[in-house]
Amino acid sequence: MATATSRSLGALLVSLVAALALASCGRGADGPPRTAQLAFLQPTSVPAGWSVAELPSRSATMAYPATWRRIESDPGTVTAAQVGPHGLIVGYLNATPQQANESLANWATFRPHHNAHEGDRHVRVDAAARALRFGSGRASCVIDTYRTSRAPYREIACLVRGARHSTVIVAAATTPAWPRERAQLERAVQAFQT
Repeated sequence: MATATSRSLGALLVSLVAALALASCGRGADGPPRTAQLAFLQPTSVPAGWSVAELPSRSATMAYPATWRRIESDPGTVTAAQVGPHGLIVGYLNATPQQANESLANWATFRPHHNAHEGDRHVRVDAAARALRFGSGRASCVIDTYRTSRAPYREIACLVRGARHSTVIVAAATTPAWPRERAQLERAVQAFQT
């Protein structure tokens, strides 16, 4: 009983934090919440010298820096990482087909709930934007922070809806590495195609 109550309180807290983050976001002319932190979200070509990985379903492609390496991930997904000492993932890029009830409308609450469900702690949404134009499609994105059992992370996570498929792109780095990795992570999101 105490465990169920703790989980309920944890889920309520994550919902409250996400709602407060959304409430604090400014609104653009067309209505969806926007923040200056997500202003970089403009599709672009793959940077010269980067590698490209395609989802097994061939529904999306993810670009990643040539110095990063592909790592094993869940079936149907692609992941590239920069691995540091003792196997710590310092930088992380992942593309995953839409799998659950995530949507452009609920992404700002769905993503932090997902992270908490995966075991991440201290999940906090710093920025959120909904249904932004992204090439010929739309994207809802969050920038959030959380702590795993090994390190604190900051991530950009977007649900991108293309003409036929919706795919999640996650670009993350440890909090200490974020300042030096941020530009590469933003470029990876910009070069994502679905």
